[in-house]
Amino acid sequence: MSAAPLYSVEALGTHERLSFSCGVPELDHYLHVQAGQDAKRKVAAPFVLVDPSRNVVGYYTLSAMRFDRANYPPKQLASFRSIRSFRLRFWAASPSARRAKVKSWAESY
Repeated sequence: MSAAPLYSVEALGTHERLSFSCGVPELDHYLHVQAGQDAKRKVAAPFVLVDPSRNVVGYYTLSAMRFDRANYPPKQLASFRSIRSFRLRFWAASPSARRAKVKSWAESY
């Protein structure tokens, strides 16, 4: 039998966010205040990394973007008007999660 995962990734919901701190005030403020608003307006899709005690120990957001064909040589994108993609906007982890090597865990996905 394998051990339960140390962390899980969930879409931002009713998680307790105010206790989260990564040490960068702007990133902390984004999660505390702006992330929920961005999710409601569908500007970004915030996801949180939670530990087994349901504490938020990290987060990231995805937002839609598109590349205009005019910015690339014609031969590379001849049949496309634009290319849609997603952009990783924010990535933050608490100091305790960084010590637990969450970064290497996240990069393995």
